[in-house]
Amino acid sequence: MPPEQRVIDNPNDIAIREMQRLQRLEMGKKIAADNEKILAKNQYREPFYFRFRQHKNDNFGGLWELAVVDHKGKVDEVITDADTLSSALEAISRIFENAGF
Repeated sequence: MPPEQRVIDNPNDIAIREMQRLQRLEMGKKIAADNEKILAKNQYREPFYFRFRQHKNDNFGGLWELAVVDHKGKVDEVITDADTLSSALEAISRIFENAGF
């Protein structure tokens, strides 16, 4: 069997490894700080919530209702009763255009 090899660290190697560790730590902190800045910049508008329903078994059978809903699910406004689903989707596109999209 070959004799066991032992590695002896000299002070220069220890100092270099410690310097590299500190540099990696600083780079990680810088990356984390940059990510926090990016996350802080991303601010979004209030989301749009819509509800589509098709009337059945009533006087408006077959019509589509488009309503704006708040984040709790309460209807804020009924936009349109449309003949077809495509008409309701066009109403949504107008809403987005009015909002600046």
